[in-house]
Amino acid sequence: MIEVINADKEKLPPLLPETVYLDIDDTVTPEDEEVSLVMSQALRRLQEYTNVVFVTGSEFEDVQARLLNDIVEPTSLHALEVYTSNGNVCHVYNRNTNKWDMRYEVGISDDEKAHIHSVVQKVLSGSDAQSTPSPTPTNPEIIDQRHQVILSILSTSAPDDIKNRWLEDSHRVFLSKLAGQIQQALGKEYAVASTDPMTIAITKNDKSSAVTRDPKRGFMIGNSLREFGNDRPVYTAGVPACIVRGPHDTLRILQKLLSAFEKKE
Repeated sequence: MIEVINADKEKLPPLLPETVYLDIDDTVTPEDEEVSLVMSQALRRLQEYTNVVFVTGSEFEDVQARLLNDIVEPTSLHALEVYTSNGNVCHVYNRNTNKWDMRYEVGISDDEKAHIHSVVQKVLSGSDAQSTPSPTPTNPEIIDQRHQVILSILSTSAPDDIKNRWLEDSHRVFLSKLAGQIQQALGKEYAVASTDPMTIAITKNDKSSAVTRDPKRGFMIGNSLREFGNDRPVYTAGVPACIVRGPHDTLRILQKLLSAFEKKE
């Protein structure tokens, strides 16, 4: 498997990518925030040289409002796609109509959601799930969405100091372990991934659904490439990847890519 490049290494893949895959939250934008002007400009320029594919756990309407409306380069001849809900919905930008066309949508039925709830609750009540690092989970919530089920390990009413402590690396390890237990209990019919230090998404597809072109000629930029991270499936599909800690790292990598593309012209 190709090495996951750390952004600190200032390395690019050996071949200029024909497709750049980008996570959104904490990669292109801060969590739940709008895209910055400088990032928007870099993403528009990138479309002049390569296909751009966003892969995110967020819903389409959310990322359209805070990102997609600002980054379309209308004169580009390259593809612009977005896979939302962890690969369960795909939209492709149609430059003839200036609209986003839905390519496919995979939902979860009420019966499937009930089954997921039952399995998750059973795992949470098991002995392995109880041996958690401090702080322990505070009233975990299971939230149904149209295309996925979200397990929030802390309730929305949990104090900020507890939420902040869950950002520590030890809790990322715990969440990966818990995701693995849920995956084993649900089986291969479902995809389970941790989306940040406090949540796990359970879906029918994963982000590898976005890899429809030669993976070796792609390049993935994301912040969740660890085991059971929701960016990991793109890497395991064979796409060279760069792990970042936030939009500042991503912007630096994009600027290096753009410089390399411009030198090639």
